Amino acid sequence: KWLLEGSLAECERVQGDIECMEGLEWKYEAVSQILQCSEAMSDDYWLVSGDAQTASDNLANVLAPLYGHYIACRVRMSSLEEHYLTQQGEDLDEIREMIWEFGVEEEMVSAASLGRLNISASLSTLARMFQQCVPRLMSLFEGVGNFCDMTAAMAALLEEARMLILCACHLLTDECEGETPSIPDAVCNACQLGRPSGNDCLASIVNLIELLRSVAEAQAMKVSAYPKESCLSPLLAKTLMWFFRRWGAAYVLPLSDDYHREGIFARWTTPESASPIISFCATLSLIYFCHWPQEKELQDESTALLLILAKKGPFVRQLMMVSPSFQQIAALHSICASLRHNASQAEIVASMS
Repeated sequence: KWLLEGSLAECERVQGDIECMEGLEWKYEAVSQILQCSEAMSDDYWLVSGDAQTASDNLANVLAPLYGHYIACRVRMSSLEEHYLTQQGEDLDEIREMIWEFGVEEEMVSAASLGRLNISASLSTLARMFQQCVPRLMSLFEGVGNFCDMTAAMAALLEEARMLILCACHLLTDECEGETPSIPDAVCNACQLGRPSGNDCLASIVNLIELLRSVAEAQAMKVSAYPKESCLSPLLAKTLMWFFRRWGAAYVLPLSDDYHREGIFARWTTPESASPIISFCATLSLIYFCHWPQEKELQDESTALLLILAKKGPFVRQLMMVSPSFQQIAALHSICASLRHNASQAEIVASMS
């Protein structure tokens, strides 16, 4: 806590210019080491199993509060840094940006282990931060259309929202590359209906998903109308698609073996509850395919989202096929696949008509 708050105070003193922060490297390394050690303890089976309930409760009481301090400081520092870079007209070079992303990924994974020691408290912390951020973000989207330049305040707000989405995704999901996607055990246990606050935890997750859906929809609708507006963020869109890819793979229509289970498993297991989610993902992908074709990373993430849903099985693919947005994606792909790269405008119009 002291390291985090000290780093934040130093970042505020230099107004986001992290190159001027004193002791930056050793503080980051110290925080990283503490998070990794805490993660190792929180993943220890004996300490977190039912056979050692007292030790598990004590561990949660000591380590879980660190999650709130971490995300509050980390999000604020990233926002300050983005404000400074935009104000100065600077940007991270490609190598530094890759190193930064890798470091944040490691930190987030470790911090999520702390957050899962008390899922309800962690979700409450995230909910409070989203409640402060999202109204300002929606206000930013409402103002789109005046073709104003990106300001430092806008960039800082977009980065704040992006970091909060990263935190939420790592808390609720695990990386499933090469594995069968599944809901983390800590989330399943916290949402059991027989446990204290189980209903509240489930409601918090549902509310968070609905909130992120509203954010994604608001930006996508503005992109469809004003694709060249500078204050719409492809990076934020990519982060949202990444969130829905990881979340949808685990939570929407989980494996048939889990259908009989209650709590979080039962929330998106029926066609009535899953179909709107699948249609929503297809609509987002369609908008970004059509209006931001130059954003390769966003295009790749949109494709990955549709692909991971399709891999869930024939039943999900059937739900995808009845989605009007997915039907339009398939039609556009068929049309575009038959066009030459140097086709004239007249040929393109003729193919689309």
